[in-house]
Amino acid sequence: MNLKTFMALTVLIAALQTGKSSQSQRRSREFEVKSPQSNVAETIDTNYQTLTSKVSSMVTVLNSCERERDMLKKLVNGEKKNNEETTLKLKALINACEQESSKANAIADQSLRKLEEEYKLLFNYMVTSELGTPYPGVAKYTKYISTRFRMQPLTQHQALKPEFGPVMNDVINFRYRTNIPKCMEVATGNDQRPSIFIAIISAAENSRKRNAIRNTWRQHLRTVRDKRGFYFIHFGFFLGIPNDMAAQKLIEDETNTHKDIIQIDMQDSYRNLTLKVAGVLNWINGNCKAANFVFKVDDDIYVNVHNLAYFVELYRLERNIFGRIPRDRYDNNWGPMRDGQHGISLDAWPWTTYPDYIQGSAYLIHGDLILPLLAAFQTTPIIPFEDVFLTGIAAEKAGIKKRFSQDQPSILANYAVDDVCDAHNFIAWVGQSLPHQEVDNFYRGASVCYVKNSLGMKTKVDYANALPFKFSA
Repeated sequence: MNLKTFMALTVLIAALQTGKSSQSQRRSREFEVKSPQSNVAETIDTNYQTLTSKVSSMVTVLNSCERERDMLKKLVNGEKKNNEETTLKLKALINACEQESSKANAIADQSLRKLEEEYKLLFNYMVTSELGTPYPGVAKYTKYISTRFRMQPLTQHQALKPEFGPVMNDVINFRYRTNIPKCMEVATGNDQRPSIFIAIISAAENSRKRNAIRNTWRQHLRTVRDKRGFYFIHFGFFLGIPNDMAAQKLIEDETNTHKDIIQIDMQDSYRNLTLKVAGVLNWINGNCKAANFVFKVDDDIYVNVHNLAYFVELYRLERNIFGRIPRDRYDNNWGPMRDGQHGISLDAWPWTTYPDYIQGSAYLIHGDLILPLLAAFQTTPIIPFEDVFLTGIAAEKAGIKKRFSQDQPSILANYAVDDVCDAHNFIAWVGQSLPHQEVDNFYRGASVCYVKNSLGMKTKVDYANALPFKFSA
């Protein structure tokens, strides 16, 4: 064996020492914290100590090999016989090194296989203990998901809020392929005029839905801003990256035309929605900190901008998340589905309920809560369902209160709105069930809406009056 091969062997042994030993040690530390059985950590530690002992023996032999190699260099110009004898000795030591390396590799592989078996037993134990029980809270959720995916802290990233725990997700280094201007900043800090940023979550291929919004309720933004004295009402579509270049070219053309698209450099898919919303929070945290409220809304939602303005004026001092619960009762929501688009496996979510959360189609977040929510995203394992995660799990992590609208007037209609008298009672509803022109006519004073008062008499609705929104808490 020549010196080049010998040096390769040296690198191999060093890698085995620093790689497999540290891997066993790292997994040992995990089990010392997470195992419900005390002998698990002891067994792992024993395996690790055995491996360490073998590696130490290999290092001793390697040092001997290196000394013999140095001797060879000194004798290379000496007597041929002595040179040959030294070479034979070195080959014998190298063979010993190879044998020890093979043994240590076998021990390491066996030890790691044993650790894998013990990990599976531990995780199965955790699944069994949690199965069929209600959602246990964000702390136990974090421990369970971290164990399932063997998540390690991202130590190279700085925590937005260190008190929230170690960083698990990188949510502050998104790239944005296309952008819009920043919101206006409050220069003096004394401006009391209300402000809002409307973040519309849109799929890359939904250009028709974006155009429908541009041609309908978006047209009211400037009117409401000026009429009601808002500091700003800012607006943007948030997209991901489509699957093909032709679709991307269409988005770039659309961006150049309308200049209202923020494209996050990530794959656009339903299962990526939570990560996409993290990109939205990160953008707002860096570009729109002055907003009193952020209105998150899907691209199939019609927004009554006038009622939205009333809401911001009334509630801008309340640091909560506002929206509708996804059912008519307020004790809890429907538990997880196990198949379909909204399905989640028992391994991923063994509990029978979700935390109380707000329906994701449309909800309002107070501007002061964007940073705490982003910090919660950074330090909590993510699941694919944006509304469950943001308004349920992350809100719990950040200690944020939710307020659920009930009865009427309400934030979101859970049925098709088909007349302007009904539309006047909501901030948002799904789809274009009511023609935009009818809503437009009502708010321009071109049509009239009458409702019955408490005495049963018809009275004219004044669209300029603020609505008394009702909340369950």
